[in-house]
Amino acid sequence: IRILDAISTEFNLGALGFTPAERYRLDQLLGASEGMLLVTGPTGCGKTTTLYAALHQIKSTQTNLVTVEDPIEYRLEGVNQVQVQDKAGLTFAAALRSILRQDPDVVLVGEIRDAETAGIAIKASMTGHLVLSTLHTNDAPSAVGRLADIGADLSALSGALKGIVAQRLVRRLCSECSIPVAASELPAEQQVLLTGKRTDKLRKPVGCAACRGTGYRGRMVVPEVLVVTPEIQRAIARKANRSELEDLARQGGMHTLWGAGINRVLAGTTSLHELLDNVSAPTTDAAASQTAIDQLLREMRPKHKATSSAASPNAAPPSQLASAHIPGKEAKRVLVVHEMRDTRRSLRLALEAQGLGVIEAADGESALAYARRLRPDAVVTEVAVPRLDGFGLLQSMRADSDAAAVFIYTEQTDSALLAWGLELGAVEACTTATDAAAFAARVRDVLSARRAASQIS
Repeated sequence: IRILDAISTEFNLGALGFTPAERYRLDQLLGASEGMLLVTGPTGCGKTTTLYAALHQIKSTQTNLVTVEDPIEYRLEGVNQVQVQDKAGLTFAAALRSILRQDPDVVLVGEIRDAETAGIAIKASMTGHLVLSTLHTNDAPSAVGRLADIGADLSALSGALKGIVAQRLVRRLCSECSIPVAASELPAEQQVLLTGKRTDKLRKPVGCAACRGTGYRGRMVVPEVLVVTPEIQRAIARKANRSELEDLARQGGMHTLWGAGINRVLAGTTSLHELLDNVSAPTTDAAASQTAIDQLLREMRPKHKATSSAASPNAAPPSQLASAHIPGKEAKRVLVVHEMRDTRRSLRLALEAQGLGVIEAADGESALAYARRLRPDAVVTEVAVPRLDGFGLLQSMRADSDAAAVFIYTEQTDSALLAWGLELGAVEACTTATDAAAFAARVRDVLSARRAASQIS
Protein backbone atom coordinates (compact mmCIF):
# COMPACT_ATOMS: atom_id res chain seq x y z
CA ILE A 1 0.00 0.00 0.00
CA ARG A 2 1.33 3.41 -0.96
CA ILE A 3 -0.12 6.18 1.19
CA LEU A 4 -0.07 9.62 -0.43
CA ASP A 5 -0.89 12.68 1.67
CA ALA A 6 -1.78 15.11 -1.10
CA ILE A 7 -2.99 17.81 1.30
CA SER A 8 0.16 18.35 3.38
CA THR A 9 2.66 18.01 0.52
CA GLU A 10 4.47 21.28 -0.11
CA PHE A 11 5.35 21.84 -3.76
CA ASN A 12 8.55 23.76 -3.21
CA LEU A 13 11.96 22.55 -4.30
CA GLY A 14 13.56 23.96 -1.15
CA ALA A 15 11.02 22.23 1.12
CA LEU A 16 11.70 18.93 -0.68
CA GLY A 17 15.34 19.16 0.37
CA PHE A 18 17.14 20.62 -2.64
CA THR A 19 20.09 22.77 -1.57
CA PRO A 20 20.51 26.31 -2.98
CA ALA A 21 23.21 25.08 -5.38
CA GLU A 22 20.98 22.25 -6.61
CA ARG A 23 18.02 24.62 -6.96
CA TYR A 24 20.17 27.01 -9.00
CA ARG A 25 21.02 24.23 -11.49
CA LEU A 26 17.36 23.20 -11.65
CA ASP A 27 16.24 26.81 -12.17
CA GLN A 28 18.57 26.96 -15.17
CA LEU A 29 16.84 23.93 -16.68
CA LEU A 30 13.30 25.07 -15.84
CA GLY A 31 13.97 28.52 -17.29
CA ALA A 32 14.39 27.09 -20.79
CA SER A 33 11.58 27.70 -23.29
CA GLU A 34 12.09 24.31 -24.92
CA GLY A 35 13.91 21.05 -24.41
CA MET A 36 13.52 17.95 -22.23
CA LEU A 37 14.10 17.49 -18.50
CA LEU A 38 14.01 13.96 -17.07
CA VAL A 39 13.68 12.86 -13.45
CA THR A 40 14.87 9.30 -12.80
CA GLY A 41 14.97 6.81 -9.96
CA PRO A 42 13.19 3.71 -8.61
CA THR A 43 9.49 3.55 -7.79
CA GLY A 44 8.57 5.63 -4.75
CA CYS A 45 11.60 7.94 -4.82
CA GLY A 46 9.52 11.11 -5.27
CA LYS A 47 9.97 11.70 -9.02
CA THR A 48 6.39 12.91 -9.57
CA THR A 49 6.48 15.16 -6.52
CA THR A 50 9.66 16.80 -7.80
CA LEU A 51 8.05 17.40 -11.18
CA TYR A 52 4.95 18.90 -9.56
CA ALA A 53 7.19 21.23 -7.55
CA ALA A 54 8.84 22.22 -10.83
CA LEU A 55 5.43 22.88 -12.43
CA HIS A 56 4.34 24.90 -9.40
CA GLN A 57 7.46 27.04 -9.79
CA ILE A 58 6.98 27.84 -13.49
CA LYS A 59 3.19 28.05 -13.78
CA SER A 60 1.53 31.38 -14.43
CA THR A 61 -1.62 32.74 -16.05
CA GLN A 62 0.38 33.28 -19.25
CA THR A 63 1.70 29.71 -19.41
CA ASN A 64 -0.26 26.77 -20.85
CA LEU A 65 0.72 23.67 -18.84
CA VAL A 66 -0.63 20.18 -19.67
CA THR A 67 0.12 16.85 -18.01
CA VAL A 68 -0.43 13.25 -19.14
CA GLU A 69 -0.38 10.94 -16.12
CA ASP A 70 -1.16 7.43 -14.96
CA PRO A 71 -2.51 7.97 -12.37
CA ILE A 72 -3.03 11.66 -11.57
CA GLU A 73 -1.53 11.83 -8.08
CA TYR A 74 -2.11 15.52 -7.28
CA ARG A 75 -4.63 18.04 -8.56
CA LEU A 76 -2.96 21.31 -9.49
CA GLU A 77 -4.87 24.52 -9.98
CA GLY A 78 -4.15 26.19 -13.33
CA VAL A 79 -2.81 22.98 -14.94
CA ASN A 80 -4.69 20.85 -17.50
CA GLN A 81 -4.30 17.23 -16.39
CA VAL A 82 -5.12 14.19 -18.54
CA GLN A 83 -5.55 10.66 -17.14
CA VAL A 84 -4.22 7.82 -19.33
CA GLN A 85 -6.85 5.19 -20.22
CA ASP A 86 -5.14 2.30 -22.00
CA LYS A 87 -8.34 0.30 -22.49
CA ALA A 88 -9.92 3.25 -24.29
CA GLY A 89 -6.84 3.74 -26.46
CA LEU A 90 -5.74 6.87 -24.60
CA THR A 91 -2.10 5.89 -24.12
CA PHE A 92 0.77 8.23 -23.24
CA ALA A 93 1.67 8.48 -26.92
CA ALA A 94 -1.92 9.07 -28.12
CA ALA A 95 -2.63 11.67 -25.46
CA LEU A 96 0.68 13.44 -26.09
CA ARG A 97 0.05 13.54 -29.84
CA SER A 98 -3.37 15.12 -29.28
CA ILE A 99 -2.13 17.61 -26.68
CA LEU A 100 0.63 18.94 -28.92
CA ARG A 101 -2.00 20.14 -31.40
CA GLN A 102 -3.10 22.61 -28.72
CA ASP A 103 0.40 24.17 -28.68
CA PRO A 104 1.10 24.00 -24.90
CA ASP A 105 4.12 25.74 -23.42
CA VAL A 106 5.00 22.98 -20.93
CA VAL A 107 4.07 19.28 -21.13
CA LEU A 108 4.53 16.79 -18.29
CA VAL A 109 4.56 13.15 -19.40
CA GLY A 110 4.13 10.87 -16.38
CA GLU A 111 6.56 8.26 -17.69
CA ILE A 112 8.36 7.43 -20.93
CA ARG A 113 7.69 3.71 -21.38
CA ASP A 114 8.17 3.00 -25.07
CA ALA A 115 9.86 4.18 -28.26
CA GLU A 116 6.73 5.91 -29.59
CA THR A 117 6.26 8.06 -26.49
CA ALA A 118 10.00 8.82 -26.40
CA GLY A 119 10.00 9.85 -30.06
CA ILE A 120 7.01 12.19 -29.71
CA ALA A 121 8.42 13.73 -26.53
CA ILE A 122 11.81 14.35 -28.16
CA LYS A 123 10.22 15.93 -31.23
CA ALA A 124 7.98 18.11 -29.03
CA SER A 125 10.99 19.31 -27.03
CA MET A 126 12.70 20.35 -30.26
CA THR A 127 9.73 22.36 -31.56
CA GLY A 128 9.19 24.99 -28.89
CA HIS A 129 7.88 22.95 -25.94
CA LEU A 130 9.41 22.26 -22.53
CA VAL A 131 8.85 18.56 -21.84
CA LEU A 132 9.17 17.09 -18.33
CA SER A 133 9.06 13.33 -17.77
CA THR A 134 10.33 10.39 -15.68
CA LEU A 135 12.33 7.22 -16.29
CA HIS A 136 13.34 4.26 -14.16
CA THR A 137 17.15 4.30 -13.98
CA ASN A 138 19.64 4.18 -11.12
CA ASP A 139 21.43 7.43 -11.88
CA ALA A 140 21.39 10.37 -14.28
CA PRO A 141 23.95 9.17 -16.88
CA SER A 142 22.13 5.81 -17.21
CA ALA A 143 19.01 7.58 -18.53
CA VAL A 144 20.62 7.97 -21.96
CA GLY A 145 21.31 4.24 -22.21
CA ARG A 146 17.79 3.44 -21.06
CA LEU A 147 16.28 5.64 -23.79
CA ALA A 148 18.55 3.96 -26.34
CA ASP A 149 17.35 0.54 -25.11
CA ILE A 150 13.71 1.41 -25.80
CA GLY A 151 14.53 2.70 -29.28
CA ALA A 152 15.02 6.46 -28.94
CA ASP A 153 17.09 8.25 -31.61
CA LEU A 154 20.20 9.41 -29.76
CA SER A 155 21.14 11.95 -32.41
CA ALA A 156 17.80 13.68 -31.88
CA LEU A 157 18.01 13.20 -28.12
CA SER A 158 21.38 14.94 -27.97
CA GLY A 159 19.80 18.15 -29.23
CA ALA A 160 16.62 17.87 -27.17
CA LEU A 161 17.86 16.83 -23.74
CA LYS A 162 18.63 19.73 -21.39
CA GLY A 163 19.10 17.93 -18.08
CA ILE A 164 18.52 14.83 -15.95
CA VAL A 165 17.78 14.66 -12.23
CA ALA A 166 18.30 11.31 -10.51
CA GLN A 167 17.09 11.11 -6.92
CA ARG A 168 16.47 9.06 -3.79
CA LEU A 169 14.62 9.82 -0.56
CA VAL A 170 16.17 9.67 2.91
CA ARG A 171 14.60 10.34 6.29
CA ARG A 172 15.39 13.58 8.10
CA LEU A 173 16.80 13.35 11.60
CA CYS A 174 14.32 14.47 14.26
CA SER A 175 15.25 17.99 15.36
CA GLU A 176 13.89 17.27 18.85
CA CYS A 177 16.04 14.32 19.82
CA SER A 178 18.98 13.77 17.42
CA ILE A 179 22.35 14.18 19.12
CA PRO A 180 25.94 14.80 17.94
CA VAL A 181 28.10 11.75 17.28
CA ALA A 182 31.86 11.49 16.79
CA ALA A 183 33.11 9.72 13.67
CA SER A 184 35.16 7.42 15.92
CA GLU A 185 31.93 6.07 17.42
CA LEU A 186 30.71 4.78 14.06
CA PRO A 187 31.44 1.25 12.77
CA ALA A 188 34.83 0.90 11.08
CA GLU A 189 33.34 0.43 7.60
CA GLN A 190 31.43 3.70 8.00
CA GLN A 191 34.46 5.57 9.30
CA VAL A 192 36.31 4.70 6.08
CA LEU A 193 33.62 6.49 4.08
CA LEU A 194 34.24 9.71 6.03
CA THR A 195 38.03 9.76 5.74
CA GLY A 196 39.33 13.24 5.05
CA LYS A 197 35.97 14.93 5.63
CA ARG A 198 34.93 17.42 8.30
CA THR A 199 32.66 15.53 10.68
CA ASP A 200 31.95 18.02 13.47
CA LYS A 201 28.24 18.26 12.54
CA LEU A 202 27.52 14.53 12.40
CA ARG A 203 24.37 13.50 14.27
CA LYS A 204 22.56 10.27 15.04
CA PRO A 205 18.93 9.37 15.82
CA VAL A 206 17.71 8.71 19.36
CA GLY A 207 13.89 8.60 19.39
CA CYS A 208 11.28 10.62 21.26
CA ALA A 209 7.52 11.21 21.42
CA ALA A 210 7.71 13.77 18.60
CA CYS A 211 9.11 11.22 16.14
CA ARG A 212 7.30 8.20 17.67
CA GLY A 213 10.58 6.70 18.80
CA THR A 214 12.06 6.41 15.30
CA GLY A 215 14.61 9.23 15.52
CA TYR A 216 13.42 10.61 12.16
CA ARG A 217 10.70 13.03 11.07
CA GLY A 218 9.88 13.55 7.41
CA ARG A 219 11.96 12.83 4.34
CA MET A 220 14.08 14.79 1.91
CA VAL A 221 15.45 14.32 -1.55
CA VAL A 222 19.04 13.35 -2.40
CA PRO A 223 19.50 14.45 -6.03
CA GLU A 224 22.04 14.10 -8.81
CA VAL A 225 21.54 17.04 -11.21
CA LEU A 226 23.10 16.58 -14.64
CA VAL A 227 23.05 19.65 -16.91
CA VAL A 228 23.68 18.74 -20.55
CA THR A 229 26.69 20.68 -21.85
CA PRO A 230 27.88 20.85 -25.48
CA GLU A 231 30.46 18.16 -24.64
CA ILE A 232 27.74 15.86 -23.30
CA GLN A 233 25.57 16.56 -26.35
CA ARG A 234 28.36 15.39 -28.65
CA ALA A 235 28.97 12.34 -26.45
CA ILE A 236 25.28 11.34 -26.58
CA ALA A 237 25.22 11.76 -30.37
CA ARG A 238 28.18 9.42 -30.81
CA LYS A 239 26.63 6.90 -28.36
CA ALA A 240 29.23 7.26 -25.61
CA ASN A 241 29.02 4.80 -22.73
CA ARG A 242 27.72 5.63 -19.27
CA SER A 243 31.18 6.06 -17.70
CA GLU A 244 32.18 8.72 -20.21
CA LEU A 245 28.89 10.57 -19.71
CA GLU A 246 29.41 10.50 -15.94
CA ASP A 247 32.96 11.86 -16.26
CA LEU A 248 31.76 14.72 -18.47
CA ALA A 249 28.86 15.44 -16.10
CA ARG A 250 31.22 15.66 -13.12
CA GLN A 251 33.43 18.05 -15.07
CA GLY A 252 30.28 20.11 -15.60
CA GLY A 253 29.65 20.34 -11.86
CA MET A 254 27.40 17.35 -11.18
CA HIS A 255 27.49 15.84 -7.70
CA THR A 256 26.72 12.12 -7.68
CA LEU A 257 23.92 10.69 -5.55
CA TRP A 258 26.52 9.59 -3.01
CA GLY A 259 28.20 12.99 -3.03
CA ALA A 260 24.90 14.81 -2.51
CA GLY A 261 23.94 12.37 0.24
CA ILE A 262 27.21 12.56 2.14
CA ASN A 263 26.94 16.36 2.11
CA ARG A 264 23.61 16.02 3.92
CA VAL A 265 25.16 13.61 6.41
CA LEU A 266 28.02 16.01 7.10
CA ALA A 267 25.49 18.83 7.55
CA GLY A 268 23.69 16.80 10.23
CA THR A 269 20.31 16.57 8.47
CA THR A 270 20.37 12.78 8.10
CA SER A 271 22.48 9.90 9.38
CA LEU A 272 25.12 7.89 7.55
CA HIS A 273 23.21 4.69 8.34
CA GLU A 274 20.09 6.12 6.66
CA LEU A 275 22.08 7.20 3.61
CA LEU A 276 23.64 3.72 3.24
CA ASP A 277 20.16 2.21 3.37
CA ASN A 278 19.11 4.19 0.30
CA VAL A 279 22.23 5.08 -1.71
CA SER A 280 25.10 2.73 -2.57
CA ALA A 281 28.50 3.80 -1.31
CA PRO A 282 31.37 4.15 -3.82
CA THR A 283 33.08 0.95 -4.85
CA THR A 284 35.98 0.14 -2.56
CA ASP A 285 39.39 -0.88 -3.86
CA ALA A 286 40.24 -4.41 -4.93
CA ALA A 287 42.14 -5.22 -1.73
CA ALA A 288 39.16 -4.31 0.45
CA SER A 289 36.85 -6.32 -1.79
CA GLN A 290 39.14 -9.34 -1.58
CA THR A 291 39.29 -9.05 2.21
CA ALA A 292 35.49 -9.09 2.37
CA ILE A 293 35.31 -12.14 0.13
CA ASP A 294 37.90 -14.00 2.23
CA GLN A 295 35.93 -13.16 5.37
CA LEU A 296 32.77 -14.57 3.85
CA LEU A 297 34.58 -17.73 2.78
CA ARG A 298 35.82 -18.25 6.36
CA GLU A 299 32.26 -17.90 7.64
CA MET A 300 31.11 -20.55 5.16
CA ARG A 301 33.47 -23.25 6.45
CA PRO A 302 31.60 -26.15 8.11
CA LYS A 303 32.87 -25.30 11.59
CA HIS A 304 31.37 -21.83 11.22
CA LYS A 305 28.00 -22.64 9.71
CA ALA A 306 25.74 -19.59 9.89
CA THR A 307 22.37 -20.09 11.50
CA SER A 308 21.11 -16.55 11.14
CA SER A 309 21.62 -13.49 8.96
CA ALA A 310 23.27 -11.44 11.72
CA ALA A 311 26.47 -9.76 10.62
CA SER A 312 29.81 -10.65 12.19
CA PRO A 313 32.01 -7.95 13.75
CA ASN A 314 34.18 -8.00 10.63
CA ALA A 315 31.30 -7.99 8.13
CA ALA A 316 31.84 -6.53 4.67
CA PRO A 317 30.97 -2.89 4.07
CA PRO A 318 27.45 -2.26 2.70
CA SER A 319 28.79 -1.33 -0.75
CA GLN A 320 30.29 -4.79 -1.16
CA LEU A 321 27.96 -7.24 0.55
CA ALA A 322 24.72 -6.45 2.28
CA SER A 323 24.50 -9.65 4.30
CA ALA A 324 24.62 -13.39 3.93
CA HIS A 325 22.74 -16.38 5.24
CA ILE A 326 24.31 -19.64 4.14
CA PRO A 327 23.00 -22.70 6.06
CA GLY A 328 25.27 -25.58 5.10
CA LYS A 329 27.30 -26.33 2.04
CA GLU A 330 24.71 -28.93 0.98
CA ALA A 331 22.06 -26.23 0.57
CA LYS A 332 21.61 -24.51 -2.77
CA ARG A 333 22.88 -20.91 -2.66
CA VAL A 334 21.20 -17.92 -4.29
CA LEU A 335 22.82 -14.52 -4.83
CA VAL A 336 20.22 -11.72 -4.58
CA VAL A 337 21.20 -8.46 -6.30
CA HIS A 338 19.19 -5.31 -5.57
CA GLU A 339 20.04 -1.76 -4.53
CA MET A 340 17.24 -1.48 -1.93
CA ARG A 341 17.87 -3.28 1.35
CA ASP A 342 14.16 -3.84 2.11
CA THR A 343 13.65 -5.60 -1.23
CA ARG A 344 16.70 -7.81 -0.67
CA ARG A 345 15.42 -8.68 2.78
CA SER A 346 11.96 -9.67 1.46
CA LEU A 347 13.47 -11.91 -1.21
CA ARG A 348 15.90 -13.41 1.28
CA LEU A 349 13.11 -14.38 3.67
CA ALA A 350 11.08 -15.92 0.84
CA LEU A 351 14.07 -17.91 -0.46
CA GLU A 352 15.14 -19.06 3.00
CA ALA A 353 11.60 -20.33 3.56
CA GLN A 354 12.27 -22.66 0.59
CA GLY A 355 15.43 -24.01 2.25
CA LEU A 356 17.85 -22.00 0.12
CA GLY A 357 20.96 -20.19 1.35
CA VAL A 358 21.14 -16.52 0.42
CA ILE A 359 23.95 -14.06 -0.32
CA GLU A 360 23.08 -10.40 -0.88
CA ALA A 361 24.81 -7.78 -3.02
CA ALA A 362 23.81 -4.14 -3.41
CA ASP A 363 25.41 -3.46 -6.81
CA GLY A 364 26.33 -5.30 -10.00
CA GLU A 365 30.12 -5.13 -9.72
CA SER A 366 30.14 -6.62 -6.22
CA ALA A 367 27.64 -9.26 -7.34
CA LEU A 368 29.90 -10.29 -10.24
CA ALA A 369 32.90 -10.57 -7.89
CA TYR A 370 30.94 -12.84 -5.52
CA ALA A 371 29.49 -14.89 -8.37
CA ARG A 372 32.94 -15.57 -9.78
CA ARG A 373 34.46 -16.51 -6.44
CA LEU A 374 31.59 -18.16 -4.56
CA ARG A 375 29.84 -19.87 -7.50
CA PRO A 376 26.22 -19.60 -6.32
CA ASP A 377 23.69 -21.99 -7.84
CA ALA A 378 21.40 -19.14 -8.86
CA VAL A 379 21.40 -15.36 -9.19
CA VAL A 380 18.27 -13.23 -8.74
CA THR A 381 18.78 -9.69 -10.01
CA GLU A 382 16.87 -6.48 -10.63
CA VAL A 383 17.53 -4.92 -14.04
CA ALA A 384 18.44 -1.49 -12.66
CA VAL A 385 21.28 -1.88 -10.14
CA PRO A 386 24.28 0.44 -9.62
CA ARG A 387 27.62 0.21 -11.44
CA LEU A 388 26.69 -2.85 -13.53
CA ASP A 389 23.05 -3.39 -14.44
CA GLY A 390 21.30 -6.75 -14.42
CA PHE A 391 21.81 -7.33 -18.13
CA GLY A 392 25.50 -6.47 -17.88
CA LEU A 393 25.83 -8.88 -14.95
CA LEU A 394 24.05 -11.59 -16.93
CA GLN A 395 26.27 -11.10 -19.99
CA SER A 396 29.44 -11.10 -17.90
CA MET A 397 28.44 -14.34 -16.20
CA ARG A 398 27.63 -15.98 -19.53
CA ALA A 399 31.03 -14.88 -20.87
CA ASP A 400 32.63 -16.61 -17.88
CA SER A 401 30.68 -19.79 -18.70
CA ASP A 402 29.16 -19.60 -15.25
CA ALA A 403 26.73 -22.43 -14.51
CA ALA A 404 24.48 -20.35 -12.25
CA ALA A 405 20.82 -20.04 -13.20
CA VAL A 406 20.05 -16.33 -13.57
CA PHE A 407 16.56 -15.03 -12.77
CA ILE A 408 15.47 -11.47 -13.53
CA TYR A 409 12.96 -10.21 -10.95
CA THR A 410 12.30 -6.58 -11.75
CA GLU A 411 10.01 -3.60 -11.25
CA GLN A 412 10.33 -2.87 -14.98
CA THR A 413 7.15 -3.80 -16.88
CA ASP A 414 8.39 -3.41 -20.45
CA SER A 415 7.75 -6.79 -22.14
CA ALA A 416 10.48 -6.13 -24.72
CA LEU A 417 12.95 -5.59 -21.88
CA LEU A 418 11.97 -8.89 -20.27
CA ALA A 419 12.22 -10.68 -23.60
CA TRP A 420 15.71 -9.28 -24.08
CA GLY A 421 16.72 -10.71 -20.70
CA LEU A 422 15.60 -14.17 -21.84
CA GLU A 423 17.54 -13.77 -25.10
CA LEU A 424 20.66 -12.97 -23.10
CA GLY A 425 20.31 -16.26 -21.23
CA ALA A 426 18.13 -15.66 -18.16
CA VAL A 427 16.24 -18.74 -17.00
CA GLU A 428 13.20 -16.59 -16.26
CA ALA A 429 12.37 -12.88 -16.44
CA CYS A 430 9.35 -11.68 -14.52
CA THR A 431 8.09 -8.56 -12.78
CA THR A 432 7.62 -7.97 -9.07
CA ALA A 433 3.89 -8.39 -9.69
CA THR A 434 4.74 -12.06 -9.11
CA ASP A 435 4.45 -12.81 -5.39
CA ALA A 436 7.87 -13.21 -3.73
CA ALA A 437 6.88 -16.53 -2.15
CA ALA A 438 5.69 -17.94 -5.48
CA PHE A 439 8.83 -16.67 -7.19
CA ALA A 440 11.05 -18.26 -4.50
CA ALA A 441 9.24 -21.58 -4.96
CA ARG A 442 9.93 -21.37 -8.68
CA VAL A 443 13.65 -20.75 -8.04
CA ARG A 444 13.71 -23.82 -5.78
CA ASP A 445 11.96 -25.96 -8.42
CA VAL A 446 14.39 -24.90 -11.16
CA LEU A 447 17.41 -25.65 -8.96
CA SER A 448 15.95 -29.04 -7.99
CA ALA A 449 15.38 -29.89 -11.66
CA ARG A 450 18.95 -28.85 -12.55
CA ARG A 451 20.32 -31.00 -9.71
CA ALA A 452 18.30 -34.00 -10.89
CA ALA A 453 19.48 -33.49 -14.48
CA SER A 454 23.12 -33.28 -13.40
CA GLN A 455 22.81 -36.52 -11.40
CA ILE A 456 21.35 -38.34 -14.41
CA SER A 457 24.10 -37.08 -16.70
